[in-house]
Amino acid sequence: MRQYVNLISFLFLLIFTACNESSSESTKIELRVIESKIEFNGKAGEGSILIEVESDRTIEVKTSNAWCKVNGDIVTVEGNKRLINLSAIRNPTLASRSSLITISDGVTSQVVCASQAGSIFYADDNLERRFNNDEQTFKIDIVSSVGYKVDIVNDWLSVNEQTDDFVEIKLTKNTTGKPRVAVVSVVGLSGISSTYAIYQYEGMDLINTYIAQAYVEWKYAGASGYIDLTNSAVSKNSDGSYNVRFTMGLTEKITFNISLRAVFDKNALLIESNQYQPGQDLALSETESLSTFVICGDDEGLKLNNFRIGLAPSLVSDTEGNVFQGLMFKEEDKPAISSNAYMSIAFFTSPDNPGNDTYVSEMTIIIPAMLFVSQD
Repeated sequence: MRQYVNLISFLFLLIFTACNESSSESTKIELRVIESKIEFNGKAGEGSILIEVESDRTIEVKTSNAWCKVNGDIVTVEGNKRLINLSAIRNPTLASRSSLITISDGVTSQVVCASQAGSIFYADDNLERRFNNDEQTFKIDIVSSVGYKVDIVNDWLSVNEQTDDFVEIKLTKNTTGKPRVAVVSVVGLSGISSTYAIYQYEGMDLINTYIAQAYVEWKYAGASGYIDLTNSAVSKNSDGSYNVRFTMGLTEKITFNISLRAVFDKNALLIESNQYQPGQDLALSETESLSTFVICGDDEGLKLNNFRIGLAPSLVSDTEGNVFQGLMFKEEDKPAISSNAYMSIAFFTSPDNPGNDTYVSEMTIIIPAMLFVSQD
């Protein structure tokens, strides 16, 4: 009886072993993907897939999207390893995309997925550039996967060098005796663009008479709005500094003739804060008056010392959409015209150097915006 049991066990073992061998042979993989390099950025590029084959059957490769295609013949690397080279065209859109790659020997197949990032375009966000009158160059930094073009309409600017990482612009010498401005557009092939205002001038170029306007807020009178300034001009003093003057008529009886000392630095007429205006006292009664100072600061409050506000050329437009050049406020250390730079006419009970103890805050006239437009 024991012999029969041993015989049955032996036969079962043979059958089990044969089944395993048959199963192993039927599931044997004859085509394997060893390595793939098929993640593309937005630019045109090349990638590859390394496979291993166990047969002599012909390998066929298909891609599901036209932007990704097989580049040349399949190459034997060594032994049974084959290299499939692929290429991707530039992605003109912001969206990423993918393509299925099917590799087959007629019996076994493998599917892998290629991907390509969307277009990237970024140009330096310093959109206002200011230069003196010398011939010179400057660079605009670029990050782009799609290529870009540069549009310039003014003949005093030209592209000096253009690479994938930057564009260098050349300025000719300004001999016009006036400030000048040009617009440069950097346009990515994806449609995204950045536009730059390029100014070239020096202090002497700003000497002129102007038509001027200011936005005024006077809480004491409960009034705010735009008013015209008269007698507006920029002139040069004998010590090399400049004078900015204008007349501000708030009412028929209240008029201020303002005269401000400025120095030309950092591409602007920089007006120092805390400038006393002699002869411009504000009469409260027959016996009491307030001395008048021009203070430069911001809308957070008065900054009496160590603060300068810039007056610099800027492109502006009127209500009809006409674009012209004028002078507007800017912060001292920033190239762009700024809404954070304010001027105030402040009043004190003493004509001496003003201090917070003599400051009559409720009388302050805030000037958040001022525009000078050349008369010629």
